[in-house]
Amino acid sequence: MYLAVEKGEEALKQNTKYKTYEPKDGEEFDFIICGGGAAGSLLASRLSENPKWKVLLLEAGGEPSITTEIPGLWPTLQRTQEDWNYMFEPEAKQCLGMNDGRCTTPRGKVLGGSTTINGMATLRGDPRDYEAWAKAGNTGWDYKSIFPYFKKFENLRAKEVLDLPESEKYHSTSGMLPIDTFHRGRLSSDVVQIYNNFAGGFKDLGLKF
Repeated sequence: MYLAVEKGEEALKQNTKYKTYEPKDGEEFDFIICGGGAAGSLLASRLSENPKWKVLLLEAGGEPSITTEIPGLWPTLQRTQEDWNYMFEPEAKQCLGMNDGRCTTPRGKVLGGSTTINGMATLRGDPRDYEAWAKAGNTGWDYKSIFPYFKKFENLRAKEVLDLPESEKYHSTSGMLPIDTFHRGRLSSDVVQIYNNFAGGFKDLGLKF
């Protein structure tokens, strides 16, 4: 396994190249986007489609390491230079099994942001959060207003979801961000067992999984 990883890393080093740009002193831009995560990168890409606009994308972290190109190694990226290394504050009813009662909360400090270190998982925000932002005076940030943009950036490829009766109402296949489901058929037997145990825990709690 380790030999395969080494060969994969060597191949990626030869084929993975990221363009860099050094702004000149006094240079002006039409848009400056802070944060090169999924949202910032996608926004920069969309804005730069207009040839008349100059767009600058700023990211606090550096280029992704070769390890980020191997999905199965995502846990090794936590608590590294590609992670902001945030920690929860100690509380009486959470993180009781962790050192000093504090859980880690990994957030990507790297081009690609947290999507670079999160195991290729994606989810939409809780509608209640958006409604709270709108009630706080942020017009246009309610979930109904934001929802079309969730669909717009999505390129859903999961056949089992696309085949559902109301799939087109909630998902899109024309966006710039490919999204697919976790395919159990491609996994080794030990990973499948972990998956089954995880699903079994949900069922024991009476939850659908």
